[in-house]
Amino acid sequence: RYPYKPAIPLTVFVNPVIEVIDPTPMHIVEGCLSVPGMRGEVSRAAAVRCTAFRPDGTKFVVRAEGHAAGTLQHELDHLDGKLFPDIAFAGRLMTSESF
Repeated sequence: RYPYKPAIPLTVFVNPVIEVIDPTPMHIVEGCLSVPGMRGEVSRAAAVRCTAFRPDGTKFVVRAEGHAAGTLQHELDHLDGKLFPDIAFAGRLMTSESF
């Protein structure tokens, strides 16, 4: 879908818990398949650690920084019923064409 991003293998996170390890805010313009045709500028923590379980019950930890940290936060927001327009800066929603 995004040729400029590195390939990430399919990973299942059961009961994920995210912890901010570097709260430095990063301003990212995000989009989402749940909100087609829109983008929005959001603030994300610069680095996070996520502890979760695999479907077989084994525990694992993922540490992410930069854009990968933003992606992880974005995906875990869905588990709380949040989409990027819910947290976008006021006046910073745009169409994909104007991005």
